[in-house]
Amino acid sequence: MVAPVIRVTTEGTTSRLIHPTASRVRIGRALDNDIVLDDPYVDPYHAILDTREPGSWQFTDLKSRNGSREGRRPIENGTLESGALLTLGKSQLQVFSRDHHTTPALSLYDLEHRLISHDGIKLMIGLLCVLAAMSALSLFTRYDGSEIRLENIIAILAGALFAPVIVAGFWALIAKLTRGHSRFRALVNITLVALTVPLFVEPLLYILYFNLPGASSLNLLVTGLNISVGGAYLYIVLTIATELSPRVRQFSTATVIVAAVVMLVITQWSSRDEFAQNPAYDGRLMHPALLVRSGMSNDEFMRSLPSVFEHADVLVNEP
Repeated sequence: MVAPVIRVTTEGTTSRLIHPTASRVRIGRALDNDIVLDDPYVDPYHAILDTREPGSWQFTDLKSRNGSREGRRPIENGTLESGALLTLGKSQLQVFSRDHHTTPALSLYDLEHRLISHDGIKLMIGLLCVLAAMSALSLFTRYDGSEIRLENIIAILAGALFAPVIVAGFWALIAKLTRGHSRFRALVNITLVALTVPLFVEPLLYILYFNLPGASSLNLLVTGLNISVGGAYLYIVLTIATELSPRVRQFSTATVIVAAVVMLVITQWSSRDEFAQNPAYDGRLMHPALLVRSGMSNDEFMRSLPSVFEHADVLVNEP
């Protein structure tokens, strides 16, 4: 008889390898079993694994309260092959033959491992503070002189803090279903970075837009930035949360980016002046908050508007 190797994983504990010597391996919560599972959802005597046939083992559930599953299907009596995954209560047992093919070691330097390693609480708190600060800076750079209400500030900060957690929670659920590990903290930190980068770059674009002669298409630049960051973020979370091959991840990301670009082109084309009753506002009339070159202050600019429009009326009425 060549006994199998059984990997046991109980919720909240580290996996352990067991090399049974008995031909009939008793599994349960009672201490006189061959494999003792510290799991309240497992019966004292839950199941028996008969290992007398090499590479083909007979599993029998002892009419346990919560039953047993092989993969996703219930099992009462059946033959197991090498690599079979059993679920008893909230514990998992994976049965291997001793000559089972073992995959090569993972690299400590590949993209997935580097991304997963960014799961520190301190990093998360720091990124949350940075995101809140960048959200406030973005509000300042877009300030147009209107009243700022406290509830608006609270809404912006709440969105900056809770939106990343909700998005990361979705990807963590996908990761839990497909890979068995949620990687929640790493996904939260990556989501925070993806939200912070546009908030950091957008003020720079505003400064260039309002201060460089001939600068134009601010909205196009900002949209291009968001599409680029969104594409990178999608590829990264697919790397962490799924078992898709690199080629499939690249294809999925490229498809989303192309779709976003096509939608942008359609939107830009359909919003041209000839399709609208009034010309589109180009964003350069309002005096920006971060104006480096010399010019009027926001208040001076607002006070000058009546005379500007009066002068425009005169020009329009001239023969």
